[in-house]
Amino acid sequence: MIFSVEAIKCRDNGDAAPEIEITLDQEGIEFLVSSLLKLRDASGTRHNHFMTASWGGWELSEKPFHSGGALVQHVCVTVFPEADKFNDSEKTL
Repeated sequence: MIFSVEAIKCRDNGDAAPEIEITLDQEGIEFLVSSLLKLRDASGTRHNHFMTASWGGWELSEKPFHSGGALVQHVCVTVFPEADKFNDSEKTL
């Protein structure tokens, strides 16, 4: 399965923060979609951690796919609780 997340410094954005590149194969797409659907349907704590083997996980690939990219070792996906109940200044976790 390929599910790789890398931080890429974009040549066109000057000093702006790096961009995130996600590289998947078909199995990686199916895994990510399945994980997101489980988050959508879950109750209680609604977050999921994806990590490389180096960080104790198995979900993320250890192989970088982009020249000059920095491999992201840990991704946490969190479902934001009913955003419409918060005003813009309160929309932080």
